[in-house]
Amino acid sequence: MPLELHHIGEELTVKLLESLHETGRLRHVSCADCKKTLAAIIKSTVGHVVAVTPQARPHVTLSDGTSPRIDGMHKIDAVVVGDECALPFEAKLGTTALAWSRVSGAIGAGCELRIEGSGRALDGKMWCLLARTGAAKGATVCLAHPRGVIVGAQWVLVARRVVQRKWRRLDSVFKHSHVIVFEDLVRALRSPSDDFDRIVAMTVAAPESGYRQSWGLH
Repeated sequence: MPLELHHIGEELTVKLLESLHETGRLRHVSCADCKKTLAAIIKSTVGHVVAVTPQARPHVTLSDGTSPRIDGMHKIDAVVVGDECALPFEAKLGTTALAWSRVSGAIGAGCELRIEGSGRALDGKMWCLLARTGAAKGATVCLAHPRGVIVGAQWVLVARRVVQRKWRRLDSVFKHSHVIVFEDLVRALRSPSDDFDRIVAMTVAAPESGYRQSWGLH
């Protein structure tokens, strides 16, 4: 099976964020909805950036003070971590499945609280947890590691341009959300073709050539 972008989307998102932060180029990426730069969003949310963390496990405390087990949304794809607060990113880089009907359907479903023999479990899409919908309304979300860092109300969905263009404004239905187009992350690199291919090659230990072109990231 040939390597596809969505196979390694989460890892690439983390490495792109790391690279753009280190080179000071986050200011060249803007939210597709509110037009704020990613640098400004990160600064207003976390302040000083300590790290970019992949596959972060959240710990949830509901408004009633209880902390249910989390099902179906096990880890946040990427988190920009500050001293006391974190900005979460969800990467959805397929081009066919993420239709607006699926997004609005997830919004309608929200998070559900289920009672099981072993206790209570929170079930649903990660973006529904980050948006504090359904049973997660009013919940406090922290990172299990670094321990106690609060996941703020702001969050970011990373999607392909062909998908984002078909949506309505995400922030009109998901409060405090931002949409970043993946192609814009790639274009913000100092040398988009060379740097992106190098990042992919480092991620999957593969030959360093042609990924940006073959995946249509223009």
